[in-house]
Amino acid sequence: MKYLFVGLGSIGQRHLKNLRKITNGQILAYSANPKKNKNFADEYGVEIINDFSQALAEKPEIVFITNPTSLHLPFALRAAKQGCHLFIEKPISHNLKNVDKLFKIASQKKIICQVAFQLRFHPNLLLIKELIKNRKIGFKKQKRRN
Repeated sequence: MKYLFVGLGSIGQRHLKNLRKITNGQILAYSANPKKNKNFADEYGVEIINDFSQALAEKPEIVFITNPTSLHLPFALRAAKQGCHLFIEKPISHNLKNVDKLFKIASQKKIICQVAFQLRFHPNLLLIKELIKNRKIGFKKQKRRN
């Protein structure tokens, strides 16, 4: 499997190190400043590409979006259009503009688009989700009185 990282700041490096522990897949990284990450690339066997179009031309299956929040959606949209599955660091964006567009593309392309959230699978939150779904807890919609 081929992976692409967009952004190698602290969170991108953390995800990359964790991924390297569980896979021997090829890992690429897009960086606007490849010299900055040269040591990191050598240490973890990552090929750094400084042109995003060229990085997508390598046909990664999964793209990790870990760059600054305001840049998440522009890169995610381009990767999604190429049919790449996405792992986007939280928050998904600094605003909601184009979020619907990303969901639409993900649906059309039948790709997975996951936003990081460290408590998403916590047993307590899963229980609360189930209780809400089964209407055991929560508020009922009440008729409005005039």
